Amino acid sequence: MGCIDMIAPAQVLMLRPSLNEFPQYSLPSPFTIRWYQAGDEQHWLAIKARSDHFHHADLIYYLNTYGAHSQLLPPRQAFLCDHAAQPIGTTTAWFEDFAGEHYGKVNWVLIVPEAQGQGLAKPLLSVIGQRLGLLGHTRALLYTLSTRLPAIHLYQSFGFVPCVRHAADEAAWDEINQHLRVPFRANEVIEIPRT
Repeated sequence: MGCIDMIAPAQVLMLRPSLNEFPQYSLPSPFTIRWYQAGDEQHWLAIKARSDHFHHADLIYYLNTYGAHSQLLPPRQAFLCDHAAQPIGTTTAWFEDFAGEHYGKVNWVLIVPEAQGQGLAKPLLSVIGQRLGLLGHTRALLYTLSTRLPAIHLYQSFGFVPCVRHAADEAAWDEINQHLRVPFRANEVIEIPRT
């Protein structure tokens, strides 16, 4: 349930042209948010392995993704913790240059399966959007898979819209739109000129 039956999932890009009026949701008790501490690589890898069956990540992947700027992790990588202060979710307020612009990047919104469905994704995304703004970003992007309908619904509710870079993106979003409760309108789609 919640996934599109496609031959192969396609990676798609979503943009939020402005971080103004980023939705805010409160984290329910007893859950808390804390920021990266030394050694949290292992927590991130454990959460990733348990919550994402589409993509495998190991320590090399983590270091390739964050290692070059590891000194920036303490204010950027959030961990959602349970009543015992154990990390059960994570996301990162990262960054990427795209189409000649600097974007804040919502990188990997992950929550372990037993904590899903408890109203935690919206507060976690709220925290990271607010943090991107505090870090000076004015716009945001994220990547997800075409098969992850619940994630696409979540990002859509936060004002992220499709970005079409090429014909494969267009085909993927045409398929996704057939499964959304509220399909994206043509004027919401951001098209990047194709070269």
